[in-house]
Amino acid sequence: MREFFLSLGMSLILAGTLWAADGDILAVNGTNGLESVAFDFSTRLGADFAWDLRWTGTEWVLSFPDDAVVVDHSDPGDTDLESDFVMLPNLRLTNIQQQGDLLTATLTPTQSFKIEAVPGGETVLEGLLKTGAMLAIGTTHVAYSEPADDIDVTSASKSYGTVIPALAAADAAGFRVDLSFTGDTIGGVNLHDLILSERGSVQGTLSGQVNAIPEPATFAILGFGTLVLARLRSRRLR
Repeated sequence: MREFFLSLGMSLILAGTLWAADGDILAVNGTNGLESVAFDFSTRLGADFAWDLRWTGTEWVLSFPDDAVVVDHSDPGDTDLESDFVMLPNLRLTNIQQQGDLLTATLTPTQSFKIEAVPGGETVLEGLLKTGAMLAIGTTHVAYSEPADDIDVTSASKSYGTVIPALAAADAAGFRVDLSFTGDTIGGVNLHDLILSERGSVQGTLSGQVNAIPEPATFAILGFGTLVLARLRSRRLR
């Protein structure tokens, strides 16, 4: 019976820590759980702005220049990915509501999310960005940061460095691929008042992250498997 539970515990831990796609192990970190797979991005040095929020006459649209946002760090480190261009899709703002000193709005993408080696060059990752929520905080700050499964990866270059294949494997394995970003307006434009006025435009700077997050069920499997092994060890020491 002890051998059965030992096998069960090891199987549960392996099920929670080994995620493979075409033979590539995504993340194994001994008994400490899953390693992170993520990259950070920000406004490219020399870019005039990283986002533009503009009233079209019927709605607000948040857009991002193709050459303004780049990967500046990754975990694990990946020299192939770093300095590549992050192509965030145009986002329509709807359902704008005022809540005290901040505004909330639904963000609806009109294009896919991409990472390109150079603008207009090889697309190393592409995915569908889901509808999300945006916060306009105070007067000059925006944030898109609710943890969620934001990106469904539709294509990826499996031989491009380490992070891109790992993110694709994570998505295929059921991980949440989360996108978050924050930004500030340029020139101190009052974003709150501008949005409520339904006219004009504003530009700003940007920083953000994409990372793979295990679903809660993954942690449950890991926890139960570890509990089984711990119970067996405690019995053996008595």
